[in-house]
Amino acid sequence: MSDVEAKLAKYIDNTEKVLSELSLSAVPGVSQKGVAEVLSLARSYFQDAQHFRRSGEHLVGLVAVVYCSGLLDALRTLGLASYRWSSEV
Repeated sequence: MSDVEAKLAKYIDNTEKVLSELSLSAVPGVSQKGVAEVLSLARSYFQDAQHFRRSGEHLVGLVAVVYCSGLLDALRTLGLASYRWSSEV
């Protein structure tokens, strides 16, 4: 297993857990529709990462899952989502 493939596997496992456990928070003045759209984009990038992993395009898959995690981290930083990465436990 290459280094990229190993990192992709780790990111996918951690992100899958976060997506299944995260909770959203309502913040006054913030569109919940917008939050839902960002979360939908994150889920789409995650699905893309899974697809690229299955097709052997590990570097592209890693880029997709990292983009997904960036969107999730942005929601969390803004106080719109709460979750913990496995490395934070």
